[in-house]
Amino acid sequence: MKALPVGYNFSLPQYSISNIRLYFTGENLFTITGFSGIDPELPPNVTDRRLNESKVSGVANSVYPQKRKFMLGLNLTF
Repeated sequence: MKALPVGYNFSLPQYSISNIRLYFTGENLFTITGFSGIDPELPPNVTDRRLNESKVSGVANSVYPQKRKFMLGLNLTF
């Protein structure tokens, strides 16, 4: 799951708010694959900067995975 945006819009006219949007976005939440390395999006010939040796058979060892990110937000329109 590369990205998952979820949002909800509503209004509160009694408080002079014409629109409220609450939202959540998650990135790099999970990966379903048969790949044996950390990150299946890396090409198999990625070079490890620490060991300076190329990867063989599509396994990317010693490479950090992509960060998991979360964002929560609120938009108000008066």
